[in-house]
Amino acid sequence: MTGNIMPNAQPSQNIRNNMNHNQILSFSTFLLLSILFYHCTQSIDPAQEQTSLFPDLQVPEGYHLELAAGPEILDYPMFATLDETGRLFVFESVGNVYPNSQAAIDTPQFRIKLLVDEDEDGVYDRSTIFADGLSFPQGGVFYQGSLYATSAPDLLKLTDTDDDGIADNWHLALPAK
Repeated sequence: MTGNIMPNAQPSQNIRNNMNHNQILSFSTFLLLSILFYHCTQSIDPAQEQTSLFPDLQVPEGYHLELAAGPEILDYPMFATLDETGRLFVFESVGNVYPNSQAAIDTPQFRIKLLVDEDEDGVYDRSTIFADGLSFPQGGVFYQGSLYATSAPDLLKLTDTDDDGIADNWHLALPAK
């Protein structure tokens, strides 16, 4: 995907212009499969499948589940997306349930963690809080060096400008009003 966001155009229009339907569908399918395999907490041998943490989960023949990120670096994962280098951005809850949508907007407690596989063994070793205090993140995509993330009711562009794993540039890409 290539293209630049034009200064006078609507951000949503530019994103639609740069991503066709097939790209979005392909990415969504990839992401769904990634989430399925990345949220498992242990390797599962087919002979031991019934004693696993997910006894009712069945995978197609020839596939297996492997540890990619465990509870030592994740709390309440809801959604995840990858950047072009394989870093995993996990949208998390802090475990609290809001009484209504307005409470989530007024007292934002959600966050996005950045997971890194430092030794490149396929298991994420380290996490940092990339962005904290989000109202209700329900999705995102990494695009041209920034993470575009929903934070109800807005769309944010989050950029780490100094490569420390923390978004230090927050831009309201698509405001609600």
